[in-house]
Amino acid sequence: MKVAHILKDLMTGGVQSLLLDTARWYKDTGRPFVVIALGNDQELRGAFEQLGPSCYFISRRVPFLDLPMILKIRRILLREKVDIVHAHHVTEGIAAYLATVGTGIKTMITFHVSPEVSSSRDNRIFRILAPLMDICIAPSQAQKDRLTRAGYPEKRIQVVHNGVYPARINQAPGKDLRKELGVKPDNILLGMTGNLHSRTRDPLTVCKALPQVFRQCPKARFVFFGRHQDPHTGENENYKACLRFCRNAGIAHKVLFPGTETRTADILRALDVFVYASLNDTFGIAVIEAMMTGIPVVVNDLDVLKEVAPPTAVNYYPTVDHKALEDKIITMLNHWEETRVMAGNAQQFAMDNYHINKYIQRLERIEN
Repeated sequence: MKVAHILKDLMTGGVQSLLLDTARWYKDTGRPFVVIALGNDQELRGAFEQLGPSCYFISRRVPFLDLPMILKIRRILLREKVDIVHAHHVTEGIAAYLATVGTGIKTMITFHVSPEVSSSRDNRIFRILAPLMDICIAPSQAQKDRLTRAGYPEKRIQVVHNGVYPARINQAPGKDLRKELGVKPDNILLGMTGNLHSRTRDPLTVCKALPQVFRQCPKARFVFFGRHQDPHTGENENYKACLRFCRNAGIAHKVLFPGTETRTADILRALDVFVYASLNDTFGIAVIEAMMTGIPVVVNDLDVLKEVAPPTAVNYYPTVDHKALEDKIITMLNHWEETRVMAGNAQQFAMDNYHINKYIQRLERIEN
């Protein structure tokens, strides 16, 4: 079965990482695949271009009913003799449905975005699309429960956990980010990934935990990897709030905001501890990436994160509780041997449950 994945852009993010891993696995195993990226936001275009001629890049003029774009997609699907097309957002869902009318090509959509974060318009479109698609996927039970509460058709949605390809996060070193950031060899570098403008991230809680962490561990430093400003709306209040807090607390010289870094392997190789703070996730692929590399992880206790990572693998703290987070980090650093043992458990758990081939196997059971 030949699958085509359609993605609305190639900006750095969890869904893009999932699709990159999926396409790389297909290529490495000699399986046929197609990736179609829409729009002009092509931050990761180079990484996808390396996968070869099965990756297509199509500009779009309007978000939804761009008929020339839909016709181009249809021609690609027919020329590539695709059996099923898998969409991952609203724009691609509409394009996939319209491009396959009358072709016999099956359609699939994964609801990666929580209805609390999606706009009312996107939620309306998703609810219309759901019964029209052949297969509907939620990346976690927690996400399916949210979709059901928001009026999506529960019986149409199946749960398939995402996956990570170890070959991507363990690839050969590119940049020495510690050196680039001015972090000394004896510094302890904690860090978080995720765009700071995103409504799903909670970087300010992390910032509020850091003054006490730095007092207890003077050699500690923290880095936030992620875009400061939304490229579409210009929103950057989260970033400004974090910067303002760090300056007022006198810790700005120990907290780094270098912006986006596209090579996850270099990020995780640079970190001693991975910290994650979220207000609304549907899977938490960044957490799985960190677990899979064997670095210690501390995350907040969202239902979805507890679903994908057991307490024997990661350290949990109550969501938005910066006091609990600072205590958890300090305890981890003061009991480093126990922390490393837990990280080893996490790595094995992630490899056993979230290797990309597990994700593809789960999808194929549904597709066939």
